[in-house]
Amino acid sequence: MSIFRRKGNEFERKQAAAASAHQKDFREGYVHIHGSEKKADELAMKAYGDKDNDGKPDVPFMPFPG
Repeated sequence: MSIFRRKGNEFERKQAAAASAHQKDFREGYVHIHGSEKKADELAMKAYGDKDNDGKPDVPFMPFPG
């Protein structure tokens, strides 16, 4: 006698439903981001500062990988 149970058809149906729901929410090439430009500038100012006093954060230039 085994202590493990075999997963039945109900489990497989739930997995298939979850996979199809995920597929409906997915859009290729779209990155879902919450936030605002103002908040991003505030965080960048805290992280990098403003050495040249132009009112904009001095974010280092980093090319996009790939």
